[in-house]
Amino acid sequence: LFELHNASSLEITGSAIQRVGAAGCGLGSTIEVGEASSLVVHETTIGEGQGPAVYAHSAGAQVEISGGSIQVAGGHGLALGVASAKIEGTSLSGDGGGYGIDLDFGALHLSHAAISHFQVGLHQAGGTTTMRDTALSGGAFGVLYLGGALDLGTLAEPGKNLLQGNSDTALHVGSAENVSLSAVGN
Repeated sequence: LFELHNASSLEITGSAIQRVGAAGCGLGSTIEVGEASSLVVHETTIGEGQGPAVYAHSAGAQVEISGGSIQVAGGHGLALGVASAKIEGTSLSGDGGGYGIDLDFGALHLSHAAISHFQVGLHQAGGTTTMRDTALSGGAFGVLYLGGALDLGTLAEPGKNLLQGNSDTALHVGSAENVSLSAVGN
């Protein structure tokens, strides 16, 4: 529905975005953010689509989502390539498949979020994630951590994350590479 390219920006506040079926954007996404573009979403509902609701794939792409909700009927909630994203106070829910958030090599800050009913709540292949006061439930894996740096809490700043109600594993670390994992106060 929306494609941002060439250092463009979009701010959405207090709206409802509904999409049925696949669109022409990247991976069938509702909003595609590329080439140093930025997306800011406040108190908005994004729902009913397949594929990622937000697909941010390019270096310099920035995504900020606060409040509201994202519901997908198939696929991933957010797909982040090398983008940076800040997700606060937002709920993401799926239909039992896909990833709530798929992080390849970007930077992700999650706080006060709820991610439920995806096969995997957070899939991290690389990059960096900081997670605080976030709940991941109702899937097979809460977090499937394969690489990069994952901060679920430190002594100075306990995580207060809730990873429960997942049918397989709350936190799965599956990497042959060096990983950096901190998980205090969960």
